[in-house]
Amino acid sequence: MFQKKFYYLVKVQFLGYRFHGWQKQPNTKTVHLMIDRTLNYILGEQSFKTLGAGRTDAMVSANEAAFELFLDLKPIENISEFLILFNQNLPQDIRVLSIEQVDAKFNIIKDSKIKEYHYVFAHGNKFHPFSAPILTTILEPLDINIMKFGAQLFKGQNNFKTYCYKPTDEGLYQRELLQCELVDNTLYTANFFPKQSYILKVVGKGFGRHQIRLMMGALIKLGKGEIDIEFIKNSFFKVFEVSIVISCPSEKERLVTFNSFAFVRQQCLESKQYFVFMLNKKNFNFPIFVNYYSRIFFCIKHLFKRSNSFFNVINYYANMMKFHYFFIFVSITSG
Repeated sequence: MFQKKFYYLVKVQFLGYRFHGWQKQPNTKTVHLMIDRTLNYILGEQSFKTLGAGRTDAMVSANEAAFELFLDLKPIENISEFLILFNQNLPQDIRVLSIEQVDAKFNIIKDSKIKEYHYVFAHGNKFHPFSAPILTTILEPLDINIMKFGAQLFKGQNNFKTYCYKPTDEGLYQRELLQCELVDNTLYTANFFPKQSYILKVVGKGFGRHQIRLMMGALIKLGKGEIDIEFIKNSFFKVFEVSIVISCPSEKERLVTFNSFAFVRQQCLESKQYFVFMLNKKNFNFPIFVNYYSRIFFCIKHLFKRSNSFFNVINYYANMMKFHYFFIFVSITSG
């Protein structure tokens, strides 16, 4: 028997500081989980499904996000009253902005045209803790002018594989950014905000996993003088795709930074031997390092035979040994 379905476009906003992104994950509090729990409560036994327009990373907030609500058999009788009921039962840091009925042809993913991300930050000091959910603090002073110039390099058609977390050979990395600029922050204000803060504005059809954070991480490195403009220009070419290794200082850190500066050309990946060293900067112990090296070298050679992603192998071992910071030094012997 055919079951009639009803379709709704729901726009929401949320403060993402306590959530691990949008997508549902086991034993983890996410925005999607809280929305579905609330709908399950107010809809009772009625069958429903929700699908987001896209995913957000951990601690990312949204001024206007969207998802599609699919209802079986019975439509929403009064949308205005349902919106009020929905908001009354959602947690305080999630709010529904609007609900609009759409037809079966509407596709929440394909019909999303433009996405705009803002990365708000300040530098040179430690600022009021109340600003933490909105604003990232960089303690060191940054060269903002060169960062503004570097941000413009991301605009247009580029290969963003370097700026995607754990990329694979099958991913879509050729993307277009319609806008990428670093500007003074006049949009988000509060009496506990620093006097001067900045926004990285990025506009495009879609983004890779952690792409905005990785781009911001590169710009921060640029502002500190740890990389130069040529590094960013070269990062869009395939020969540089394996040159950057991701390191997260801690779970509370919202930026993913770059800790490797050894450029490895694509043709070198056909070599037969790969020597990898990982150093824990905070707690380096030479005897332990030598012991790790003997085991890592054997495992890397074994795993690389089954994996086309040198990048993923390195990240696997870095995560396994729980290094907070690490450098990768690669020496390649052709054979």
